[in-house]
Amino acid sequence: MNLFGISFPNKIENTDQLYFDIQHGHFNPSDHSLTKGTILGTNTYFNIFSLHQYLKYTTLEQLILELSGNGAFHLKVIQQDIIHPENQTILYTDSCILSANHSFSIPICYQCDNKDSVLFFTLEALEDSCYFFGGFYKTEPAILPSVCKLAMVICTYNREEYVYSNLKTICSDIFDRPDSPIKDDLEIFIVDNGKSLQNQWGDHPQIHYYQNKNLGGSGGFTRGMLEVLQSQTQFSHILLCDDDITLDADVLVKNIQFLKIQKKEAKHIYLAGSMLYIDRPCTQHEAGARWDGINYKPIPVKPLLELNHPEDVLKNETEVSVDYAGWGYLCFPVSEINENNLPLPLFVKWDDTEFALRNHAQCIALNGIGFWHPSYQSNYSPTLTYYDIRNSFVINACLGIPNHFKKRKLTKFFFANLVYGNLAMVKCILWAINDYLYGIRFFQTTDGQKNHQKLQNMLKAIQTIPKHTKKEKVFCSFKSLFSLNFWHYTFYWFRLVIQFVFTHNKIDQQFKQQQLQICNIHFWKELLKED
Repeated sequence: MNLFGISFPNKIENTDQLYFDIQHGHFNPSDHSLTKGTILGTNTYFNIFSLHQYLKYTTLEQLILELSGNGAFHLKVIQQDIIHPENQTILYTDSCILSANHSFSIPICYQCDNKDSVLFFTLEALEDSCYFFGGFYKTEPAILPSVCKLAMVICTYNREEYVYSNLKTICSDIFDRPDSPIKDDLEIFIVDNGKSLQNQWGDHPQIHYYQNKNLGGSGGFTRGMLEVLQSQTQFSHILLCDDDITLDADVLVKNIQFLKIQKKEAKHIYLAGSMLYIDRPCTQHEAGARWDGINYKPIPVKPLLELNHPEDVLKNETEVSVDYAGWGYLCFPVSEINENNLPLPLFVKWDDTEFALRNHAQCIALNGIGFWHPSYQSNYSPTLTYYDIRNSFVINACLGIPNHFKKRKLTKFFFANLVYGNLAMVKCILWAINDYLYGIRFFQTTDGQKNHQKLQNMLKAIQTIPKHTKKEKVFCSFKSLFSLNFWHYTFYWFRLVIQFVFTHNKIDQQFKQQQLQICNIHFWKELLKED
């Protein structure tokens, strides 16, 4: 079976170095031509072969490299230690002739004792008019591949352009290609919270479209999970994807082929897609994250690696502890969800965190399984402040992590907005804390769609706090003392703080003990009913 294909750049400009390391000469990925003397390497983010992870998590034994092209080349296959990159073993080195009519195959006799290593190869063009069309790492598994049927769930809200683009890519590169190894292993479930997409796929048997009540990402993805569970098709895995990602279809191929030869003892793992910034397309934001419940924030794993540099690609190979991975791209077994284990109805923000932590997810990330996403700064909306504050308190409560008001550093943020007259944000902060203190009843009695609309209407008056000089800050602070609004909201603030101090332990215990009441199918079906 074709296990791992060599990918070519085709999605985003200025990403060639994520695919090939050109050490000398010139390679044109558009027409696949190399000038004489060009050395092309695959020790790159999308094309390095993570041998140590395949040996750890799959039944991989035999490995064959198959290449196609045209011309005379010198081929080297290299096994490299990820801890000590200077330790390289040349597994194969020889001249070869690639023919347009016949593929070139060699068995790879990798060293099994070096378990912390990767594989890559280099091709040197020995003449002009050489062409490299691609290749595969293939395997003949001793155990037949597992049945892998992947349900890809895309939750969207008014981001038609991204959705259409990704579906066009998947259709052309997978569904419409007879030679695609995963052509029959993938189905797509589109959940449209904004009800704005035109169903351009008609009766396509592998694309399913659902209009949905807008209950945010948690509502959209939960609807997708329910449709997968109730489908007549028996799916083995589910893949959750944001609607504003840019995805290379080869990522899906590598993902599914990896799952087909998983070891039985590794069937429970979550495969996380690494997030790269779309405005800095070679820079990694994270390869999963850890939740810092003490300081109410995520800690990205392997942030700011420049993946166009081979040394950072190797750093990305080291396995580190990961609590969760975002729903920008997260693949896990369908067995992880059931009618009593669905996401919390948090609308947006930290819903993916809570779900993974509740399920004690073992997340791994592979080089080559990644996607591009707009930076969070470009996506920031003031409404996220409300969800960030409210949901982080709720998550800590559900996880049994003590909530401490001072750790959120909300007092400074609150009074900064109050002093500068940004009352919309002041109300947002107060509202978030108040809703958390209402306990689990808030989620049982509140329509998330109406609550979100109410929040958006209030925050239309939001202001950006300008930078002030020290003198201006003193003036604003003095002026605010004579404002009725200042004293009104200050009184409300301290009343809420006192309420928090005396009741949050009880509220936290309630969330921890009763959270499953708002995670089951009966609750969600009522919540998802249209008005």
